[in-house]
Parts: sequence; structure tokens; C-alpha cells
Amino acid sequence: MVGLAYAKVNLHLSVGPPRGDGFHSIVSIFQKIDLHDTIEIEIEEASEFSIEVEGLSFPDSTIEKAARLFCNEVQIPLKVWAKCTKRIPVKGGVGGGSSDGATTLELLNSLTNHPFDTSQLMNLGAKVGSDVPFFLSGAGGAMVTGRGEFVQPISRTGSLKGLLILPEGEGVSTPQAYAQLDQVRERVPPLPQEKDLAELYKKSPSKWSFYNDFRLVKGRNESLYNDLDRVVKETGRCFGTLSGSGPSYAIFCDEKRVIGELEAKLRDYRGDITIIRIKSLHPDNSDGTVSV
Repeated sequence: MVGLAYAKVNLHLSVGPPRGDGFHSIVSIFQKIDLHDTIEIEIEEASEFSIEVEGLSFPDSTIEKAARLFCNEVQIPLKVWAKCTKRIPVKGGVGGGSSDGATTLELLNSLTNHPFDTSQLMNLGAKVGSDVPFFLSGAGGAMVTGRGEFVQPISRTGSLKGLLILPEGEGVSTPQAYAQLDQVRERVPPLPQEKDLAELYKKSPSKWSFYNDFRLVKGRNESLYNDLDRVVKETGRCFGTLSGSGPSYAIFCDEKRVIGELEAKLRDYRGDITIIRIKSLHPDNSDGTVSV
């Protein structure tokens, strides 16, 4: 069985101080986008759990973690074969690992005659990773709070066109980024009102005033982000933001033409970045457009 594991962009991300359990509370708007990995899974009944994962160059993947947790919960030992075709950048701040884990849970749930409903699967997903419940919720856009386990779908009319900008170099360690943010905690604004963010989401990207607290962490890509901020502002029609803890930077607009012009400008301007065209997805994983 095959499933698509879609990426997300944090249009807004506010991060609270460390909690007693070691996690941080967030207030964030997640937007699902069309960039995706492909997950293929086959299972056999077995005397004990085992898993083989193809396509990944690193151990301890969320695919393995999700499969092991699922089998423990249903108390069915399975021999699991999984293949991941990666397109989402690793440690890119766009939820690739979390989405892979979520899709693994969905596929295993289907292959075992749906022992869990969506709510139960989301609770299970929270044990795999903080962003996993969003990918199991079915939402296209959502207000995400707690450490990521509380997902409230939100909607807007129209489809967003965009670019995902990937700097050269290695990805960002999420735990390390949170630790660095805590070092400048006195500069981090308080968590905003969720209703205000939800209302702002309905407006055109040119009207958005969302922000990402991780921009307070000055890293090696700060000059690039400042350049991108400037270029986005000059269009007067787009919104740009760091996604997650980085290093990916996303740009959104209502107009495909503007995004095309911006892409051409950035390709001429910077040779140290990778640019990927993206679109927002609705709850049915469509981009809200009609082909004629």
C-alpha cells in the first residue's frame, strides 16, 4: 500500500518557555503543502515485530518508531517492509519526518482493518512526534497548540502559491534550536491570541503579519533571510517566513504570476539556494484549483 506524506509550513510560530515535561507550548498556524515523500508499506504476520526500511540513509526513523508503536498498541507482531522516496528536505523545518511517521500509521491502520479512529490515531501519533497529530488530522490549515497535540482546523478561500527556499548546508537540529531560543527568552514575545491569528489567516498573504520566534536565533543563514525579507517586501503582494526552526524559508502569494517573477529574480540573484515551487493544500489534499 502506498501513501503520500505531505510537508507543512509554519505560517506563524510562537514558542512559550520550557515546560516541566521538557517540551515547549506553541501557538502556530500549520499549512499543508503539496511537496511530499512517498511511503510504501507491506506487512506479514510474524511471531515478533521486525521492520526493514528502504530509502533512508539514517537510523531510528519516524517510520520505524511509528510502526513499532502501532504494533505494540494493537498487540499484533508484524513483519513490516517500508520504502520511503524522499523529496522533503531532511531537518528542513517542514515536517518531513513527522509526516512520514503519520503516513506510516495511516497505512498500517488501513492494512489492519482500521483498529483506530482518527482521534485515537492522533493520540498515538503524538507519541511519535509533536507535529505528527497535524498530519493525521486531515486538515489543510490548522491552529496548532500545546506541544503540537491540539489541532483545530481553520480555513480560507482560495489557494496559495509559493516557493520553498532551501539554503546550502546541513539542516537544523530542532532540540538545539529550541535551546538557543531559550537563551534569548527575554526577547521572545508572549503567546498571541489564537482568534486573532485565525482571522488574519483568512486575509491575503500581503496583509499577513505572522512571525516566527526562531528568527530571534541568529544563525549562519541570517543574511540570506534578511535578503529574502527585503525581496518579498518589495513585491508588496507576498508573505515570507522561516518555517519551523529552519532552515527552510517559505514565500506565499495569491497570484501565480507574481510567484513566477519572484522565482526568476531569486534564481538570478542567489546561487546558494534551492528553490521549490509549492502550493497550499485543502483538507482533501487538493490545491483548490480546477483543471479545464
